[in-house]
Amino acid sequence: MMAGDAGKITAGAYYFDGWSGRSKLAGTAGEPWAINAPTHLTRRLIEEFPDREPCWGWRDDSQAIMERQIDLAADHGLAFFAF
Repeated sequence: MMAGDAGKITAGAYYFDGWSGRSKLAGTAGEPWAINAPTHLTRRLIEEFPDREPCWGWRDDSQAIMERQIDLAADHGLAFFAF
């Protein structure tokens, strides 16, 4: 710790990327809900809670999306993500 840094903190956040990717059930016969489903989306979430969706929607982890998330986090005081 440097002199004058007493009382300062560095805030970060755990980054969960499970709302991107592709479901392991995508393309499985009898699982039409999984066609474009991200990794952690389940049949139960779709059928029992259809109104629950991430505020940015189902997305990919493209560079543009990551840059948007980094900028938003930095603008609100986060210094790092833990993956």
